[in-house]
Amino acid sequence: QLVKHPWLLHQQDQWTLDGWLLTHSRLVGYFLRLRLWLEKPKMHQRMSDWEKLMTPQGWTETPFSDPRWLVKWPPRIMQQLAKQASRYRLGRHNVAVLEQLPEATPKGTSYLFIEMPYHADYLQLTAEWETNYLEAISLIERKALDQGQPFLRAPNPDLIPRSGWLNPNHLAASGGRIYSRWLGHAVAAQVLSGRIPDPTMRNPD
Repeated sequence: QLVKHPWLLHQQDQWTLDGWLLTHSRLVGYFLRLRLWLEKPKMHQRMSDWEKLMTPQGWTETPFSDPRWLVKWPPRIMQQLAKQASRYRLGRHNVAVLEQLPEATPKGTSYLFIEMPYHADYLQLTAEWETNYLEAISLIERKALDQGQPFLRAPNPDLIPRSGWLNPNHLAASGGRIYSRWLGHAVAAQVLSGRIPDPTMRNPD
């Protein structure tokens, strides 16, 4: 469904009226937001609150009014994380999508699997989370290698200081710059080693 979405097709120069309207019409955007406000007011309010923390460079540099948050997250957030961690699994559908990826992409396409950075506090949650998470990441890595594609593990959590995070799941702008530099060097190393083609070189075909 995603690859056939009108907006995505429009970004790939496959013109449709729906794709053009979704890309260029502010009215469509206002209508979607109005529908969200009418049907799911709590979600609409939550989105409005998040938008206040966003800047053109990413999440705000000063995410917390309480400096204690830079030392330890509030108990409420830690409880939510522990609850999420206890049921962390890689679903069968996700595995199926990974296995079908070579068939769903044009022949000769190279892609790079990248593990997103995670906050060091996750390592303090439960042993169950660490076991489930490592199991899922190892499975993704095996699938990538089976397809002959490289897999980049996340950097050491100590790379990004606590002040570089908006919350345990989102980087602030300063953390994003640190991670972007790391990722740039990591991808360049993959190109230099020949594991992925140089994206600046055009395919002669």
